[in-house]
Amino acid sequence: MCSSLTRTLDRQIESIKVFLSAVQPKNKAALLFITNDAPFLLQKLPSASSEVQVYQDRDFGLRDAFGAPRCCEKWQLYNGSGQLSATGDFDSGDGASQLRSLIDGEGAYSSSVLLGVLKALHAQGRFQRFNTGARPERKAMVVMLHSVCTGCGSGSLVEALNTYAARDHDISYVAVVPNSFKGIDIINLKTNLGLSFAVVPANDSLSWEWQRLEKQYGERMINGSVIALDDDQPIGVADDMESTARLRETLRNR
Repeated sequence: MCSSLTRTLDRQIESIKVFLSAVQPKNKAALLFITNDAPFLLQKLPSASSEVQVYQDRDFGLRDAFGAPRCCEKWQLYNGSGQLSATGDFDSGDGASQLRSLIDGEGAYSSSVLLGVLKALHAQGRFQRFNTGARPERKAMVVMLHSVCTGCGSGSLVEALNTYAARDHDISYVAVVPNSFKGIDIINLKTNLGLSFAVVPANDSLSWEWQRLEKQYGERMINGSVIALDDDQPIGVADDMESTARLRETLRNR
């Protein structure tokens, strides 16, 4: 794993701390951090084990050797043969499940994991009904939001859903947040994002599963997931803009 870091990227430092606390592979893995300010990173990180190494790289030599981009901070995972297997943004997720998948063969996260959890809740009669009273339609698109960054993917997704909600008069649109959100948090979220649709807290069952999935796979993987419902039955989950557009078309054509 490699990354470049600067003094101004405290959010990425926090993400690295989450990563180090979450990664507990059964087999040995080495963690290499490449930075232009090694003393600063070492000061910020918790006590490092022998598997965690921090290297100074002011002239991009090491980053170039690993194929790490100069323009931005990324994590990269390499298998035992030195082949690049995955990459991602430090400030949008911790990559812990990807590392455990690579090292220990643990199944990595995909939208089908969340869909399976939601279908199980529905079969047990514990899945949440998203009846906001605004529309009586049987079809719904529900977006799971733990946090929203207006300048990144989650913000763009919310903008797209706002547009869809204005066009789709036969589909209800709803944002669901963890049940730890207070009333004022929900009001602020709806107001700050200019949402044209309802924001509701998750019920206890959905919140518990949501928290469990975030702990296992990282908040980024679950945040912004879009669920398509037909008569309260989960029929699909999207995890990016393109898959959300496809899922919307699938739901409209049912």
